[in-house]
Amino acid sequence: MLCNDSLLLILFPIPTDILSAISDNLITMKRHRKISKSEMMGFILLIIVMLIISFAYTFRHHFMPQETAITELTAKEKAEMEQFYQQIKQDSAKRAKRWEHKKYQACTIRPFAFDPNIADSATFRRLGLKDWQVSNILKYRNKGGKWRKADDFSKLYGLSKEDFEKLRPFIHIQKSEEEKRREQKQAQKDSLYKTFPKKFSKDTILHLNETDTTLLKKIPGIGSYYAKKICRYRERLGGFINVEQLKEIEDLPQGIEKWFAIPDQPEIKKTPINRSDFKGLLRHPYLNYEQVKDICNYIRKYGKIQSLEELSNSQNFTQEDFERLRPYLSFD
Repeated sequence: MLCNDSLLLILFPIPTDILSAISDNLITMKRHRKISKSEMMGFILLIIVMLIISFAYTFRHHFMPQETAITELTAKEKAEMEQFYQQIKQDSAKRAKRWEHKKYQACTIRPFAFDPNIADSATFRRLGLKDWQVSNILKYRNKGGKWRKADDFSKLYGLSKEDFEKLRPFIHIQKSEEEKRREQKQAQKDSLYKTFPKKFSKDTILHLNETDTTLLKKIPGIGSYYAKKICRYRERLGGFINVEQLKEIEDLPQGIEKWFAIPDQPEIKKTPINRSDFKGLLRHPYLNYEQVKDICNYIRKYGKIQSLEELSNSQNFTQEDFERLRPYLSFD
């Protein structure tokens, strides 16, 4: 066995000094007969154990790089998995953002006259509202909710300001029978001579553009409600140029224009078409949403408008519209 030390060192690299010391001691002890046969077998077994340990160490030493490579590959896979997970999170966030944008983006509004308190789901969909918006409207109404004026509809969840501005001119909220009776009763009460004993005589003529609510209420048939409606409409208009324009105000008593007169050249507060914003133009009773949109687009593309005829190519204006608007617009 000892003669094969060189071969064992090649196959199982044990430290040379240790192997040499063991071999020399065994030979010396054998020569001087200081070791028995059983002890010799013990030493041989010890050497075998050491060879096994050395073999295990050599095996681990030679194959460890492959094991390390596997460990490194696992770490790389973990890094790729983490990157993949982060990419999934980013994609999910993008999808959620796109969904929110789609949810709240402007609807394709196709406006026409409607009453949000009585319109059905099909009507709202024809207006261009989304299904979830229609569902919110119906839920609100089923719980007893009601819109009392057009501006209240702007509070609809998910309805953008731009879409509301498109719909606003077409929102006509009908008054309930109870409200009509109450207003009519109040109007009749205000119109009684005993309520306002100092009523004007039949030959009284008032300047329509200068009369305030106090004077208006002295006209038979006119109370606070109608007086405020006349003044509000006059303020939005910029002033009356003809008493017949009173007929444009809803629910006024018939023949009310006989109490008024207007001078030949009335002072009109004109709206500066080139300096007014979208909301300011839309406030004028002779301009609707589409017309104001055409005006703003024209100014943005071509600059200031010098005359109404520049808008003649718009399908939203007629010659009658131009004639009505001419006294109320300035082009400075």
